Amino acid sequence: MPRTGKRGKYKLRELTDRQRKMFQFIHEYIAQRQYPPSIREICDAIGVPSSSVVNYNLGKLVEHGLISRERHASRAIKLNYSKAEEKGFDIEKADRQNHQMVPVLGNIVASNPVDVGETRTWLTADEHVHVSQEMIGYRANVYALRVQGDSMIDSGILDNDIVVMSPPQEGSVRNGDLVAAWIADDNAMTLKQFYREGDFVRLQPSSPNHMHQPVRRHASQVEIQGKVLAVLRSLD
Repeated sequence: MPRTGKRGKYKLRELTDRQRKMFQFIHEYIAQRQYPPSIREICDAIGVPSSSVVNYNLGKLVEHGLISRERHASRAIKLNYSKAEEKGFDIEKADRQNHQMVPVLGNIVASNPVDVGETRTWLTADEHVHVSQEMIGYRANVYALRVQGDSMIDSGILDNDIVVMSPPQEGSVRNGDLVAAWIADDNAMTLKQFYREGDFVRLQPSSPNHMHQPVRRHASQVEIQGKVLAVLRSLD
C-alpha cells in the first residue's frame, strides 16, 4: 500500500462502489427515519449476507471520516455531512445539520398512572435516535422515552411516539410544560402537562377521551424527571 511520506502514514484507498452504496443507504435511511439502520438492514440493502463484511466496510467509512460509531451501542452510526460533500456525495442542504445521538431508555405511559413495580431505574438503552441539534439545542443528559397511551393526543403526542426529554433544572418547570412525572404514593410514572396549584401539583391530560382524568397530588409526592423537548414519529 502506498505511503504518504516521511511520517510513514498509509494513504487511504479510494472508496469502493460498495462503500459508497453503503454510505448513501445510511444517509437516506436516517433522512427518512431520523435514526440509523441496523447492521442487518445494511446487509439486506447492499446485498451481502455477512455482518462481518458490513462491519469491515463501516470501518473503512470511519477511516475516511465519513461516519463515527459507538461500538457497544445499537444503531450507533453518525454521519459527517461536510466530509461526505468533499467526497462527492449528493447531500441535500437540509440534511447537513448536526445531529445528536439520543438513547431511548424505556417507555412512559400517556394514560392514567400505572404502577411501574419495585424499581424506578430506567432500562439500559438498546435503541438510539438521531435528533437535530436545532430541535433540542446543546443540552447534556438528553434522553428519549417511547409513549404508551393516548392521553396527550391534543398536545400532538400519539401512542408509540418517542418523546425526547431533558432533566429539568431547579425552577425551570412552568405551568403548561409537558413533563415526565413520578408520583411517589402511586409508585407510578406518567406523561402529562404540569400545573402548580399552591402546595399541590395537577398533572393534566390532553385528550377528548373523558376516561383520562387529571391527577392532583401534594407537591412533595411528585418528582419531575424530564421536560419534553421534541416528539418523534415513525411514518411506517
